[in-house]
Amino acid sequence: MAVAAVLLPVAALIQVGGIDGFVGGLQAVSSPEQLALTGRTAGLAAVGFVLGIFGISLGTFGQPHLLVRFMALRDARAMRQAQLITIAWFLVVFGGMCFVGLVGHILIPDIANPEFIFFALTNELFPTLVAAVLVAAVLSAIMSTADSQLLVGASAVAHDLGLNRRFPGRSLLISRLSIAAMVAVAIWVSLNLPASIFDRALLAWTALGAAFGPLVFLRVFGVAVPAGGAFAAMLAGFGTAVLFHFNPGDLAGTVFGPGVPATLIERVGAFLLGLAILLVACAGGQTKRHA
Repeated sequence: MAVAAVLLPVAALIQVGGIDGFVGGLQAVSSPEQLALTGRTAGLAAVGFVLGIFGISLGTFGQPHLLVRFMALRDARAMRQAQLITIAWFLVVFGGMCFVGLVGHILIPDIANPEFIFFALTNELFPTLVAAVLVAAVLSAIMSTADSQLLVGASAVAHDLGLNRRFPGRSLLISRLSIAAMVAVAIWVSLNLPASIFDRALLAWTALGAAFGPLVFLRVFGVAVPAGGAFAAMLAGFGTAVLFHFNPGDLAGTVFGPGVPATLIERVGAFLLGLAILLVACAGGQTKRHA
């Protein structure tokens, strides 16, 4: 994946004529809104746009398949290594893929589905064999994330819900059935929800982050959270993120005022709501203990 994130941008940059050709080509095919950092938004809507983009990062702290990596760290030295590797990886891969999107706008401005720009550029710039290897690299990264989420979900059903204790010796079977059920639901959602792949992935990211992120925050700082408060926070965070992602009838504008982006409530508001519920639950628990 890292090789693909470097090789394709370099080839595309050469194709458009270097940095000068890239800048000039981007200005030629882009509207003023596309060249602006906040797009079509201005004023408070622009602030909401920036906060909404920042809010995507909050989802990181609630991803079960990422949290297990932290749980598996050997020691503080491994943590420092992981920090350096992560920063380098994100700079290479995210920077490379952002550049691919921009240069693809120059080379293939009329592509029917912008989500296919990586595959279209790969097919145009490289021989078939090299293109196939690069596409396989991207698909392997997708499968790596998917199988991690499936395994974590299966362990949650088999272990965290206590089914392995209720059915001794059946934990492997329970895990396999859980994975099959989750795959079936994922296929149904992908076929029936009217959204792009990016929108679906972003919904899953923000919803999981709002459900588990606030709880992880408090537990990292050693705060004891009542079970009822934890469940209420997870339900509220997840539900709010999903609700404002679809934003039926401009719910965000009706509740919070015209011009308030629904994505701001989905990505930041849902997380803060879950955190607020946990803080109230913890404060209530402390009051009862003192009484």
